Amino acid sequence: MSTLEAIQARRQKFMHIKLHFKDFIEREALRLAQAIIIPEIVNRMMNAGFSRKIWQNTDAIKAELKNDKVIVFFRSEYFSDTGFDVALAREYGTRRHMIRPRTKTALSWIMGGKRMFSKGHEVDGIESLKIIASSLEDKRNQLQDALNKSLIDWKDKILNT
Repeated sequence: MSTLEAIQARRQKFMHIKLHFKDFIEREALRLAQAIIIPEIVNRMMNAGFSRKIWQNTDAIKAELKNDKVIVFFRSEYFSDTGFDVALAREYGTRRHMIRPRTKTALSWIMGGKRMFSKGHEVDGIESLKIIASSLEDKRNQLQDALNKSLIDWKDKILNT
């Protein structure tokens, strides 16, 4: 291979990196977020006694590269039969509030082995646990390091260095 051919081949490799960089970063950031951050969130939710319905519906859903920053979008949602977002309430908490039956004449639940009824009553709020926010903060550097390593490995593989 002549020097000119070697330069052209190298140029094509750089063009490949330039053309596929954004797509690679977004796919890899999403993959790494699902591998590093989601297990941490799920583990903390399980330890805090969250319903399986909440932690099974928690995921990294999208990653975007914008203005030289990688943004990963997470979703955690579980809606009660009445449309109340339980996952959101567990993350940010609620204030003390009144609950009333919506479809029946009374609320019903079991407490201490006894069936209880109410036409409505005030309940304590849910404590804000910020499990998702704290997991993201605690694992951010690990995610950044893993993404940087993946990027270097990807570039090296393309450039054969």
